[in-house]
Amino acid sequence: MFFTSARRHIIDPADNEQSFGTGLAWGWRLTPHTRTILGGQWQQYQSSDDQWWVGSCLLEHNLSRYIRALFGYRYFQRELSPDNIQENRLQFGLQAQF
Repeated sequence: MFFTSARRHIIDPADNEQSFGTGLAWGWRLTPHTRTILGGQWQQYQSSDDQWWVGSCLLEHNLSRYIRALFGYRYFQRELSPDNIQENRLQFGLQAQF
């Protein structure tokens, strides 16, 4: 998937932003109740050197018809002069559907 976005500011048009990027997700079912999803995304802002990318992996298991357990890892990196940001995140979750 490729995308582009534009943000227009009414009060200060100098703050308008244009960006473009790409993303990809791949998922497959490991067992009838377990699936995994791998994903990645990259985005670049045209008005600056600001860019970021994300990589993630998610494992999802249906405990019952209405309850799902989730475990995931996400890596985020943003390159914005002069500061760079890196994030490693572990995610645990339990979802219930009513």
